[in-house]
Amino acid sequence: MRTNARVLAALAGALLVAVTACGGDDADDDAQAGSDTTESSSEEETTTTTPPTPEELAVAAYEASWEATFRAMNPPTQLPEIAELHTGEALSETVNLIATKQRLGHRVEGSMAPHPVVVSVTSTEVLLDDCAIENSTEYDAAGAVVDTAEDAAYNYRITVVNEEGAWKVADFERQEEPCEPA
Repeated sequence: MRTNARVLAALAGALLVAVTACGGDDADDDAQAGSDTTESSSEEETTTTTPPTPEELAVAAYEASWEATFRAMNPPTQLPEIAELHTGEALSETVNLIATKQRLGHRVEGSMAPHPVVVSVTSTEVLLDDCAIENSTEYDAAGAVVDTAEDAAYNYRITVVNEEGAWKVADFERQEEPCEPA
């Protein structure tokens, strides 16, 4: 009997060590549960956020249009995003610009840093003013520099429209007045 009691005591001790090693500590369980609760709360918050406004959607489309345009000019290629982000006069001008660079064998490396300010808003049209800053270099087919723009500020008036649920740049008009980014 005594031997069985010692064996049971040893097994109980081993079991206690195993349970502790496997995370049987209540404090860890509470902390774990607390972190799960935090994740659930943040997930709930993201599902209850308000949808983006027409202004936010228009600004996002405008900024994406510059990114797509510069991607399409290095090397010059008509990317699908150009038609997804432009319409009307803006689409024609952008397609023509890319085709001209392609025909010349030129490419443009760089970017445009837009600073749009909302001028007016309806549910289908947003008017923006922008003092966009361009940093780019244009190269010919041999790799020689043709043109550079270093911190060049351009004053634009932009019309962004909601076309069948997609916000697209419809017109960008370069203004004569100099500008400073907002």
